[in-house]
Amino acid sequence: MSTEGSVSILGYKVFAGSKEYFADGVTGVVATLNPHSYVMARRDERFREALMSADILIPDGTGIQLAARVLDGRRIEKIAGSDLHEVIVNSLSGKGGSCFYPGSSDETQRRITERLSAGHPDVRAGEAMEKKLYLHAVVSLLFAEGKDQNNCRSTGAS
Repeated sequence: MSTEGSVSILGYKVFAGSKEYFADGVTGVVATLNPHSYVMARRDERFREALMSADILIPDGTGIQLAARVLDGRRIEKIAGSDLHEVIVNSLSGKGGSCFYPGSSDETQRRITERLSAGHPDVRAGEAMEKKLYLHAVVSLLFAEGKDQNNCRSTGAS
């Protein structure tokens, strides 16, 4: 991500573009930064490292918008994880692909699969990949080129 497309907030390089940037796919890990995850990262070094190592850190919350405005003088768009998920699923719709939700329970996975197949029948929901995922607050997305390799990974919060 270029410097023009980001804003520095309390040591984090936060994405400053529109959620539509993700509509054509993106390669790498996308994580969310909100006031809660910021506080958790101050207490948990591994979580902080995960946020810092994300390829793109999206501003998930009005608190992050406000911090950008106050600390850097920039207005940025709030991009909640659920908003990003919608953009990505819509981009997969029509061309097929899969979304994976590591860390989601079997029940959450079942509900995700039902909702996804109702609104986007050509997008497959992958099985829960792990019962516990340390980065439960991080939305991770991975888009790959190819017929069956259009993937996004999300934590599938319940």
